[in-house]
Amino acid sequence: MTKAQHKWLTQYTPPEVLAISFEVFAEQGFIKSGHGYSQPTGEFDSEDNQVYTQISDNKTCILRKMQAFKSPAEKYQVAQKHIDSATKEIERINGKLLMKKLGGNLSNFEDGLIKAIEGEVSNFHVSIIASIPNSILIDAKRQALGDRMSTLKHTSQYVGKKGLRLDINVDVLDVKFIQSSDVYMITAVSDKRDIVKFWWREQPDLTDIIEGKTISIRGTVNKQEISKYSDARETLFNRVKISLIN
Repeated sequence: MTKAQHKWLTQYTPPEVLAISFEVFAEQGFIKSGHGYSQPTGEFDSEDNQVYTQISDNKTCILRKMQAFKSPAEKYQVAQKHIDSATKEIERINGKLLMKKLGGNLSNFEDGLIKAIEGEVSNFHVSIIASIPNSILIDAKRQALGDRMSTLKHTSQYVGKKGLRLDINVDVLDVKFIQSSDVYMITAVSDKRDIVKFWWREQPDLTDIIEGKTISIRGTVNKQEISKYSDARETLFNRVKISLIN
């Protein structure tokens, strides 16, 4: 980080950076650092070449807005609703982690999070703060999934028999990427009651395509077991093909 960048970075407080982070998240959702991309505009230049626009990751967008700094009175300003969201989230994080912090039981991630919202703003801290709005969304989805699974454990039955290849319609509840295995775990429900899971190793990335949708799958029943997480009956399929998305 250059001296010039350090100068304008440190003129912002963590709550101000988080407010900008909420604004960027509202504008474009979440794009991980280093995962910006080019998007066709639908226009063509004088040589009939497609014109592209660059979609930057959230951290880059935040830093770009922060660079508007010329003096304390001219720092980048965001809407009050984003300031309120930032204040509320910092209070929530501090409340959630207070006892762990006092007991010295913070994980490395939690320790980094506390330092990012309490310490002097740095390039690395902006990376952490940029991910906070998306983390809130993920936490909410996990809570909703947990609530739904708690309900389904009272009704879920096994689907088919082991080794049987079936065509069924399922409602997708969750798509979770397992980074260590480079696969997606799909959690779904059949007939509004029976929990079905399967791995997806193929391309493309299905996260935004099937989550929350009703899909038709063809797969082979691989396992039928009681989940150690939800205590519910679950049917695990393999060799799955997705044939329809509604």
